[in-house]
Amino acid sequence: ALFVSYPLICLVIVCCTGVETEPKLPPYIVPALYDVLKTSNIHPVNVLRMVRANPELVHEAEKIQRVITLLVEKTFRGLNEVVSLKLHVLGEILKLARAARTGETAGPPNIDGIIKRLIKGREEDGFPVNLETFLRQALSDFPYHRSGMWTQVMAAISNVPVGKDPTSLSTIYVIVFSMQQYPNTAHCDVCGKSEGIRKCSRCSKVEYCGRTCQALHWPTHKKHCKQAEKPAAATTS
Repeated sequence: ALFVSYPLICLVIVCCTGVETEPKLPPYIVPALYDVLKTSNIHPVNVLRMVRANPELVHEAEKIQRVITLLVEKTFRGLNEVVSLKLHVLGEILKLARAARTGETAGPPNIDGIIKRLIKGREEDGFPVNLETFLRQALSDFPYHRSGMWTQVMAAISNVPVGKDPTSLSTIYVIVFSMQQYPNTAHCDVCGKSEGIRKCSRCSKVEYCGRTCQALHWPTHKKHCKQAEKPAAATTS
């Protein structure tokens, strides 16, 4: 209930109150934005896909960013650090989507390109360094450093080398969302979904929610999939 009703209430309050004669957001944008704010899967790939399916979120990006900044402040001052930190992270992902669409980054010029860049694994072990780096920066940029919850999160990851546990994403779920079992539950290694999860049939080392995520991850995973390396090993023997 926390992630469904509370953001909607805050969104209505922020967008409909004040002395302005115009609403802070055009009404047509609210349903799509609400869907993003209420999601319990804040994996950047999942959120970026929601944005890709609702391009109005990019068309009104500047207004949305101002509203989210107000929501982060309002929820923090309302003593709801959980929602405030969650909304901040979602806002940082929406900034990334906006930059992807408007060419404000040196990386790929579209959302699909940003997704591929985020999940690309490093050569030695396939770990998604870009994803981890983005989330660490997003957490670091939370404006209320006096937050006890933010302090816990940063303490948990600040001395952890990139590629080791806990990751930023698992730390968010464990500390912020109180999902202590998250690291031990099955979820898609690409988008974070927990429905319909199946392991790679060749190596059983990674998990996917479907063929789309599996195909998207294959350029990285094929270098580390145990079964994929067998033909080469057999040739040299």
